[in-house]
Amino acid sequence: MDLESVAAELYGTSPEKFVEHRSARVADARAAGDRNLAKAIAQLRRPTRSAWLVNLLARQCPDEVQQLLQVGVALGEAQRRSSGADLRRLSKERHAALENLTRRATEIAAEHGRAVTNACRQEVSQTLQAALSDPSVAEVVRTGQVTQPVTYGGFGPVDLFSVAPPPDVGSELGSAPLTEEHEVIAEDVTELARAREAVRAADEALRAAQAVAAAAETEAGQARMQADSLAHEAERLRSQLREAEAAEGRGQELARTSRERHRQQQLAVVSAEHQLNQAVQALADLKVR
Repeated sequence: MDLESVAAELYGTSPEKFVEHRSARVADARAAGDRNLAKAIAQLRRPTRSAWLVNLLARQCPDEVQQLLQVGVALGEAQRRSSGADLRRLSKERHAALENLTRRATEIAAEHGRAVTNACRQEVSQTLQAALSDPSVAEVVRTGQVTQPVTYGGFGPVDLFSVAPPPDVGSELGSAPLTEEHEVIAEDVTELARAREAVRAADEALRAAQAVAAAAETEAGQARMQADSLAHEAERLRSQLREAEAAEGRGQELARTSRERHRQQQLAVVSAEHQLNQAVQALADLKVR
């Protein structure tokens, strides 16, 4: 038994049974004389409902999760290249993949007899979106060991424990039950964390939209330059066509003049031949006399 295998087992367990199973593994480690492992297991955080669903997605839909993470990598490359066409295509793929996995999370929850609230569904989606932008979150999602919902605001690596839940009540460490005052404080902290998450999510969406707009503006500028170049080329070709047509007209006029001159020359030759014949005949008549 090691920490990695225990974590893989526990994070596939529902939040309601997590503490019970964790305590059992702590006891197993202590019985084996491995107090360091027992302490490490005891420090594993119980996942929230949405984090558990993300962990189940990693276990039951690994191909779909991997496909989503690959879209995230491709999006990052497209943003660095400022490729508007790729950004638009990949954004559609990201939206479709997120919708599909969020829907699958709802279905998986139903298979386990759990209902999913809108807030929980949103947390699943936000965590998956964070995995698209931050490699550290992507790795945690891929291994299925998420402990709480995560959002990414575009300000560097995500703090995976920024919205961690309070320690489990009644854990093997023996924490005391929360008082009413503590519960109110915890609720305030949770609301503040959610507000921060919402701001970060909005900022991420804004930055993505700005990247798409910048890429589109770059493409539009390139298209305008290309259109101007094509317009100049078309005008140059039209000018050449006009010159060619004028030259053709001059050639046709010269051809007509040449034909007329040739016809006149032929008429002159015929007339001269006729006159010559008449002269010859007259001469012959004189000789006869």
